[in-house]
Amino acid sequence: MKKQQWSDWFEVKFKVGMLTTVSGIVKFFLNSTSPEFELYMTPIQINPKDPAFILSNPDSYIKELADELGHFYTVGISEDTKALSEGRLDEEAFIAMCDEITKEQENMLWHELNKFKEGLFSFGFFSTDRIQHMFWATKDPSHPQYNETYARKHGHVIDDYYRWMDRILGEVMKNVDESTAIMTFSDHGFRPSEEPFISNTWLAENGFMKLNRKAEKNDKEGGSLFQNVDWENTSAYALGFGSIYLNMKGREKYGIVTPGAHSRSVLTEISGKLIKLHDSKYGQSSVKNVYISEKIYSGAQVDKSPDIVVGFNEGYRASWQTALGGSPSEIIEGNAAKWSGDHIVDPSVVPGFMLTNFKTNHDNPNLMDIAPTVLACFGLSSPDIEGKSLL
Repeated sequence: MKKQQWSDWFEVKFKVGMLTTVSGIVKFFLNSTSPEFELYMTPIQINPKDPAFILSNPDSYIKELADELGHFYTVGISEDTKALSEGRLDEEAFIAMCDEITKEQENMLWHELNKFKEGLFSFGFFSTDRIQHMFWATKDPSHPQYNETYARKHGHVIDDYYRWMDRILGEVMKNVDESTAIMTFSDHGFRPSEEPFISNTWLAENGFMKLNRKAEKNDKEGGSLFQNVDWENTSAYALGFGSIYLNMKGREKYGIVTPGAHSRSVLTEISGKLIKLHDSKYGQSSVKNVYISEKIYSGAQVDKSPDIVVGFNEGYRASWQTALGGSPSEIIEGNAAKWSGDHIVDPSVVPGFMLTNFKTNHDNPNLMDIAPTVLACFGLSSPDIEGKSLL
């Protein structure tokens, strides 16, 4: 290997029993040999030529694809943003990784599209998301992490990826006939990520959660997986990004909130306090909207949904500790990571986009309109799903 270059794929095997092995694949990046030897290895990917478990439908498809195109990244979020944030990879190495992943995906697109005759063809690109997470500050001089020198060096990266996607879309349009409907869309936009909000700490400070032990200032995780929670005196907890659940009797193991008037009272109190939440540091509201489950969800599984979904304002987002049930000492902590852009905020703050090669019947389409529109293209109705056809 040469310094500052990626290796090819290597197959690695692991014993999982007396006579059984499973196969994975990895790549290496040689950061340096002196004064310290620094060799980065990707997270182990499932070997698409010999998958340890089912990754495709039909089962044999992934092996057929790998036989045609060679090895490729297979883990979710293959772009190792953590490695860049922690200095295990520099920006050039990370961009090269994202470039390779996108090239792999583009090869898959054309491999299948060139064989496609009729029906529904769907494909997704993901590195545009990771690139914006990591380089958003280069496009936003007001961002706390903005650095003019850094922006001059890397400010082109996001634009480069959009041009890449534009080129692919243009080539797809040249390869379809006039009777083919094309819909290109994103599921969200992007905004600055400046102030991670720690929901469990807020719940504790406002009397909705009781902690056996408060986190020390140097405890960045705050007892993840609810290690410090006194469940018998806790009425609500946060898990995931923006979700708050009541500690409900009959649903949670140590539930104390009774369904009915009691639960509605707790929901009203939490929602009222959240919507009034004011960040004195920036002089603005941290929360734009608060959504109650019964008003945004329906169907047989609604009882498994979060009881509250928090729509954060621009610049805020649910913290990583919140996602894992932690409660560090501070409610809002500054973001010093390279992860400078995000979309875990109120939907009104990060609208996606949609491009079609046909005229739509209204100007503000919704993600839920995609499925009815696809069905309408095939002359099928959709009485039992939300959304409306754009045709």
